[in-house]
Amino acid sequence: MAGAIDIRSFEGGMDTDMATAALPKNKYRYAQNFRLISEEGSNNYIFENSEGNSLSIDLSAYGSSYKIAGHFFIKPYLIVWLTLNEGVVEPTDSTPSNRSRIIRITLDQDLVVDKDAIYIDGSGRGFLNLSTNYPIKAVGYYENPELIKVYWTDGYNEMRWMNIMDSNLSSQKVNEFSILPNFPDVSSIGDVRAELDSVIGGRLKASSIQYTYQYYKINGASTRFAPLSAAIPVPYNNGGHTTLRGGEKEEETTIGFKLKINTPASKIFDRIRLVALDFYTYSATPVVRVVGEYKISNENTNTALYFNDIGQTIDEITYEEFLTTGDAVYKAKDIAVKDSILFLGNIEESTFDVDFDARTYRHDNSGVAKLYNSNFSSYIEVNETGTGVDYSWEDVPTEHDAINIYNNPDDETSDEFVYQKDGATLGAE
Repeated sequence: MAGAIDIRSFEGGMDTDMATAALPKNKYRYAQNFRLISEEGSNNYIFENSEGNSLSIDLSAYGSSYKIAGHFFIKPYLIVWLTLNEGVVEPTDSTPSNRSRIIRITLDQDLVVDKDAIYIDGSGRGFLNLSTNYPIKAVGYYENPELIKVYWTDGYNEMRWMNIMDSNLSSQKVNEFSILPNFPDVSSIGDVRAELDSVIGGRLKASSIQYTYQYYKINGASTRFAPLSAAIPVPYNNGGHTTLRGGEKEEETTIGFKLKINTPASKIFDRIRLVALDFYTYSATPVVRVVGEYKISNENTNTALYFNDIGQTIDEITYEEFLTTGDAVYKAKDIAVKDSILFLGNIEESTFDVDFDARTYRHDNSGVAKLYNSNFSSYIEVNETGTGVDYSWEDVPTEHDAINIYNNPDDETSDEFVYQKDGATLGAE
């Protein structure tokens, strides 16, 4: 009897976990379709399937010195990362452009239909920092012909992604490919935090509200949330904005807020999400309310955006989710996708330590502070500059107990350390 023929489709993806008898017809057990082969120093690459048929792709037109840092196939495109870097290169202001390129090759069966350099780094866009020392691993997600996402990592840079069909790729900055892109710099414009512009009519509930926001792109990445605004009290409006009183917990008012957000004239992101944290009591966990999601026009060169919060809600998120959104960025050596979930392996989390001395000192009328150890057996003297004393403020040993006595309890007429550094202003600094 002839062997049974098992006919399957592939839209369900590969599944090596499920029992063979239970494997759906739209899934397959295993497939290893293609591999890319190149001789060292060559600009010709062989695209070979498991049956031995091969396709030679000449990429020398993009530069004879480029080497492959990685490749990935997502039908019908072969994505190739090229770089001049064969070691770890940290670019400087004098580093020339075009250190790395991303090439999209369109394939039809065994024919190369098109080759296109969809991204070239440098020229003010930043550097990809690719290197043959750190080979790229990638996964992809096909949503529609206009949206094909490729995610990649190399263990050196933070994980990145791009829509390989985006017609504006060539003008984007490297930062925009980050899973958690940097927040736009508004230091030259004003505070990054949302600000209260004016009180308007609305139906906000009696509470204290803090606002935040994040930028994002449709079908793309989003930034961290901005720092929280100052707390804005929502009083009960009794007969007009000029007559206000406190309200009962969650009592609906006739108050709304118009908010101002400073933003660069050149818009990197095309959407903004405004979020309110409603505190109904001082000790309670806030309700995190998504006020709205708004389109930002690239043609709008204004450096301020204005939004109204009259109490509307399009969604709510938990406080825990809010606190962890954009909490960490990872470098990873491995990447995989299963059931539309992205997995990273061999990760390195990007963290930082805050080097900040929060200690403040009280001084005598000459601007000198005495800092005792824990048993008061000895002390050191400090002042702003360190002249004539043991240490300056900045040089106080990190592990010193630094107990700053207010007065000498045995002699109230002397050693009064009650002043700031000028020896005249009451207080500490």
